[in-house]
Amino acid sequence: MIVNNSLDEVKKRESALKIIKEIINDKGRDSLYDVTGLSGGFIASDEELNLLETYVGPAIFEDELQIVGRKHLGGEKVLAVNRTSSGILASILALVNEGDHVSHFLAEFPAHPSIPRSCAIVGASYDEFIDIDKFTIPDNTSLVVVTGSTMDHKVIDEELFKKVINMAHEKGIPVLVDDASGARLRTAVFNQAKATELGADLVVTSTDKLMPGPRGGLMAGRKDLIDEIKVKANQFGLEAQPPLILAMVNGIKNYTEENLVKAISRKEEFYDLLSEKYEMFEKTPTGVMVSED
Repeated sequence: MIVNNSLDEVKKRESALKIIKEIINDKGRDSLYDVTGLSGGFIASDEELNLLETYVGPAIFEDELQIVGRKHLGGEKVLAVNRTSSGILASILALVNEGDHVSHFLAEFPAHPSIPRSCAIVGASYDEFIDIDKFTIPDNTSLVVVTGSTMDHKVIDEELFKKVINMAHEKGIPVLVDDASGARLRTAVFNQAKATELGADLVVTSTDKLMPGPRGGLMAGRKDLIDEIKVKANQFGLEAQPPLILAMVNGIKNYTEENLVKAISRKEEFYDLLSEKYEMFEKTPTGVMVSED
């Protein structure tokens, strides 16, 4: 189907899920391979599952998430949210006011739509740039966003990354890094530093992208900013619930850079196998994708 708007996206997803269900019902789970890089996972023991109550779960697992989350992302404090988009929305709700501006730098257009959509909700203006010579931070800017790795896994140059952060900090403006897959792709494959190590005030990553975690978002950064964002997340139901928190903890524990690098090293072989029968695929930094052409 041709996707023209967000409603079409919903319909496309519903259709895809129906097809997946039919295949699994007819041929079993082993008949279908998930090569999206978004397969996620929910690693949990029976003992842990018995603790997934509304208040018991966070009491047990949130402290551990602080430990493994800071090790994975750096920063002073972490916050678990429903999705990376939830963290972006909560950040903009907390840090950006009506009439403010948000400047966004990324390696390639387009930005993830959750960023301009969140700006629209609070009544802020928004610009995005891929050319550092054209990148601007107007006087009414209250947040600068950097995308570490685009939706097609194009990674920002680390020197440009640091330059944008420095430009923002010279004006006293906090920097949020959308590192949905970049928190692992940049560090494990491109040997870049963590966003917080580069000076970013906040970073958010998707815990199902290139790691065995659930579909959820994990934020890290300055404690004062994380606390403000946590308030908004709780006000609007954007915070992660106990099952997600547990799965994040175990997903991070089971993630290794070596496994990711090994998986990505197979892309050439996979591309060659697909190309024997199909002409619709092209290579990406981490694997293959259906070509727009």
